[in-house]
Amino acid sequence: MSELEGVSQQVKRVVGELQELNRSAKFLLLADRQVQQELGIGPEQAKQLQSAIAEVEAAQRKFGEKLTQLDAASIESMEK
Repeated sequence: MSELEGVSQQVKRVVGELQELNRSAKFLLLADRQVQQELGIGPEQAKQLQSAIAEVEAAQRKFGEKLTQLDAASIESMEK
């Protein structure tokens, strides 16, 4: 596999992950107390939501780290 093909596959993977993060953005609205109140979410459900939101945020941080690595690798390959 050529270097260009490898980078192309990485970009496709990143685009897919970005699309998934975009879908999760709506889910993150549920962290807002006003939204929870308007939806009638009780204390136990709110606690479960906070746990799920923490997982989504951790995944977003991990994605950001991967994106940074991809950027660094792309820049390095262009300099060669």
